[in-house]
Amino acid sequence: MFISNAWASSETTIGTAEIPPEAPSGGEVMLVQLGFIAIAVVLFYLLMIRPQQKRIKEHSDMVKSLKKGEKIITQGGLIGKIDKEIDDYQVQIECGETKMVILRSSITSKYSDVVDTSKK
Repeated sequence: MFISNAWASSETTIGTAEIPPEAPSGGEVMLVQLGFIAIAVVLFYLLMIRPQQKRIKEHSDMVKSLKKGEKIITQGGLIGKIDKEIDDYQVQIECGETKMVILRSSITSKYSDVVDTSKK
């Protein structure tokens, strides 16, 4: 490791010593490193970014498809029924005898998707 090839070889093997393979050039090393970085970026996209985008799209489609009378669950855990659609961003829900206005984005899911009502 610390001894150069000239000092490391003995006199008996000088004539028969094989020439060591050349080290890869700087360009080859850079290409290999860029290849590993490219593989890491592709894996990161496939395992992290793409599934998250898919979940966001499914949630936004579900929120857009909600209609009056459907039971929903909010992020805070409230269960209510959509009473009135105010605009693209807000709905009025009925929780028992109370009516409240919430943002559509705070709706987590439909009640029927979470709770299986067929067991009762």
